[in-house]
Amino acid sequence: MKIFCFLTSLAFVNVSAYNMTAYKMEVFLTNAHIELAYGMNNCIVENMYITNGLEHVIKTIVYENRYYFGMMNNMIAVPEYLYQDAINVSMEIQRTMQREIEMQLKINVPEIPDEITFADFEKLNLTQLGEERRRFTGQALKSLMSQALDIDNLANLLEQRKLSSTASSKNRITRVVDRFVFDASSISMCRFIAMFMSIKFPTSYIKSLIAASDNTCIIGDGITGDKIYREIEGEWWQVEGVNDNDNKVQLLKKQLL
Repeated sequence: MKIFCFLTSLAFVNVSAYNMTAYKMEVFLTNAHIELAYGMNNCIVENMYITNGLEHVIKTIVYENRYYFGMMNNMIAVPEYLYQDAINVSMEIQRTMQREIEMQLKINVPEIPDEITFADFEKLNLTQLGEERRRFTGQALKSLMSQALDIDNLANLLEQRKLSSTASSKNRITRVVDRFVFDASSISMCRFIAMFMSIKFPTSYIKSLIAASDNTCIIGDGITGDKIYREIEGEWWQVEGVNDNDNKVQLLKKQLL
């Protein structure tokens, strides 16, 4: 009986080690895919003008709302932390991110070079892989949030487009405006904020997200107290009270700096 238990435990350890190596491989491949998407600028895919590939993919994921927030976090912000501590589910989430990039940008998943073996992935560090991902997704997310928050710049661009006299300048301004114009709804902004905070503070990444009907977003990491964000007179602020607009902490756009 003791020998059987020992062999069962040994088999479990071997399977767990194999699964972790397989997960590292998927994270590595997704990182490479994300880097390709990040480098895709000012292009047309299926008659759609795309300013930046990775921004387009993240925006699509957030707006279409086909995934739980924790899944989005695993895709974009903190792949080193398994979704619900489930390695097989987390592997599938990484593959889902790859499929999103393929579907939105028509970029194939990079192939593993012949000289790299499966065993080589065991040596990779998940924390480092997470940092490498955030190097690209952090910039893309910051850009998306800056666009959503920069209403004054958008108004100026729209006015320039009206007054522009040449077709080339109109097209140039239109492309910039298209980058800014998207439906930054309350729930979408809450997801952006929560993922950005996960990227900014990965060891205390966001685990809970509540989007209230009054343009209020409550996020929590399960360690420190919840943070509250609210849109007040067209601007997003971090505030201290759920029902207190006067107790402003800091403008959200300043937290992006």
